[in-house]
Amino acid sequence: MAASGFTHRLLVEDVRRQHALKYLRNGEHSVSQTAFLLGYSEGSAFTRAFTRWHGCSPRSWQGTTSG
Repeated sequence: MAASGFTHRLLVEDVRRQHALKYLRNGEHSVSQTAFLLGYSEGSAFTRAFTRWHGCSPRSWQGTTSG
């Protein structure tokens, strides 16, 4: 995998990013539940990662997609 430019860390991050959107969409899971399901040791670590990926907090993103 490393030869193609991917590393285990990048693959895990990509899967987490995709699943975060799926879990948060339409309020299916809370931010805390999502952090736990994705294997983050703390909700704040998940919030930092989500903000890096999407430019806003998971709560903000969730508020713009629900409804």
